[in-house]
Formats: sequence, structure tokens, C-alpha cells
Amino acid sequence: MYPYRVFVSYAHEDIAIAREVAKHFSGLGLINMWDQAIVPGQPFTEEIKKSISRSHLFVPLITPTSIRKPWVHQETGYAMGMGVPLLPAAVGELPGQMIEQLQALSIGADLRELSAEHIDALTEETAGRLAADLAAKLTGDLIEMRVLNSRVSSPSFFTIDHPERRTELIIEYTHEVQELIRHLPDCRGSVEDHLRLRHSGAFSSFSLPDEPPDDPIWYEHGGLVPGSAYYYELLWEERKALEQYTRDWGCDLLIDPAIGLKGNDIPARRVRLGVLADFLRRTDDAAVRVMIKPMAEPGNLIIVGDWFYAESLAPKKGAGYRQTNFTWHAPTVLSRIRRFRERFDRFAAEQAKEGTSSRLAAIEKIEKIIESIG
Repeated sequence: MYPYRVFVSYAHEDIAIAREVAKHFSGLGLINMWDQAIVPGQPFTEEIKKSISRSHLFVPLITPTSIRKPWVHQETGYAMGMGVPLLPAAVGELPGQMIEQLQALSIGADLRELSAEHIDALTEETAGRLAADLAAKLTGDLIEMRVLNSRVSSPSFFTIDHPERRTELIIEYTHEVQELIRHLPDCRGSVEDHLRLRHSGAFSSFSLPDEPPDDPIWYEHGGLVPGSAYYYELLWEERKALEQYTRDWGCDLLIDPAIGLKGNDIPARRVRLGVLADFLRRTDDAAVRVMIKPMAEPGNLIIVGDWFYAESLAPKKGAGYRQTNFTWHAPTVLSRIRRFRERFDRFAAEQAKEGTSSRLAAIEKIEKIIESIG
């Protein structure tokens, strides 16, 4: 099943139960985002909030202990405020009307010992019975349905108006995702397609030069409206961050390099195409899959793994974009990935009939465009 990220919220007196639930999720191929995964030395409260907001599902463990603990209630309220789908699990012996009010899944209701406080470890027999109950009730199908059928009226988007800030955040967030992947080994799993970079736009970030910003190529790249030295520095860092991510986890590109730049911007277009072709030559077919198709609408989309995306819809005259929408809301990112994949896979099926590597075919088309503009 898809490696959804699940945050388990619990009272620390229920740690033994929480471990069994986390173990069950790991067995399903899910990624546990609970407090045990926080890197030592990080601000605890802020990291908890980040982990919750970046999860596909929030599972609070409702026990006789946790209902008296403010922290579980606070985390639940935060998850609801961030639009993270909830699946409360009522564990142990709780009043029936309480479970109904919580609309919670009842787990281990017949295990009276789960209602005791300060359980540091479960007996082998109790752990086995709880595991069997989890397997029967907290199924992959239920989790899939809860994530995919969630309806969030206002997922956590925020909009950036300045191209410099857009680039700063792409760099910062891409590095942050790399750190998360390093510290969450379950995140990699056996199939890493969910970690790929997905990028659509006219040329992509890989048309940005990989030379330092004081190299003359940047002024050729800028065309009629050159950017500032600081902006070139940022774009160079963006290129490096996304290229490293691609080398680690792969990339799917959907580009339209035939989009023309007017008048004296032709030299800039030639530079961008040449840089893009050089990038593709230095990669391999496993790392980069690329489709060249006319864009239905102008814009630029970057999806880093299934963690966050940045979508710029309003091109700014000259360099950069006027507005960019960012979100880490996991169900929304997943939905955007699926839309991207549907389009990409349709083009890939057409490309497969030609029996050519998508990367090599793209290089050939880009070279022909460069020749046509002289």
C-alpha cells in the first residue's frame, strides 16, 4: 500500500500501546511520524506541529488516561485546524457513549489491562491479542479510504509574491525534505517512486546554469530583464538543491521548451535550452524521465517527493513569477501528484510506442529547437 505518513498521538503513560500501534502501521508499510521520530536537539513543540501538519493521517489514542491529558486534546485540535484527516482509536475499556461521541474505532475493548495507567510494557499474550485486533480493525483499506476520501475546505496553502522569496523557500524546503528522509528510514520503503521530484514548466529549474552567479552565462541567461546578483545566487542554489535531490531520488519532467521568447530574448532562450540539454546528457534514464508536450497553461510546478509543492501560476514579465502557492498539506500534495502522473503517464505511453528513451528523445528535440533558432 502507499506509504502514508501517520502521526500517532498518545499519553506517555500509554507508550506501550502506542508502540504496538506504530508497529502495526510499520507492518502495513506506513511511515510513523510520532514523537519518537523527532531528531534530538530540535525544538520539540515546533517539531510536533510540523510532523502533524505533514502527515496524511492523524490517529489519537483515546484511553482512560489520555482523555485526562491536555496534550492529546491540543494535538488533536491542531490536526483538525491544519486539515489533517483524523482516525481516533479508542483503546481499552471506555464507556460506549464516549466512543460514539468521539466517532472512534474501538480497539482492544476486551483487554481490561489496557485501561490501567503507567503500562511500560505489555505481556506477550496481551500484545499478541492487541496486534490481532489491530490487524482486524485498523486495516489498510480503512486508512486508504480515510485519507483519499477526506474533504478539506481550506488546506494549508500560503502564497509568496516575490520570486526571491519563492526561491529561498524551495531551497529551504528541499533541504528539509532531504533531512526528513535521512531520519525516517521507513520513508524510503521498497518502492521509492513517491520520493521522486516532479516538475513541469517551460524549461524547468534544470535550465538554470550550474555555474557560480558571477559567471557571464547568468547575464546571457537573464536576457532582456537580468536579475540581481542575489537572485542569481538563489537560483544557483535552487538548481543545486533540486539536482542533488534528483540524483538521490529521481525526477519526472514535463516541459515545453518550444515556448518562444520574444525578440532579443532569443539568445537567452538558446542558453537555457543548452543548459537543459547538458543536464539531461549528464543523467541516466533511471534518474530522469522527461516528456516534452505543449503546456495547457503557463506556469511552473515543483513537487518534492510527496512532501510539498510550489505552484507558480502567474508569470511575471521578465524573471521569476508574480505569485507562488506553497503547501505541505499531505493529502493535497498527493492529489496533485496523481494529477501530474495521469498526464505524465499518458505521454509516456505514447513515447513508449516509439521505442526511444524519453531522456534521449528530449535531448534530440531540444537540439533541433536550438538549431532552428540559429
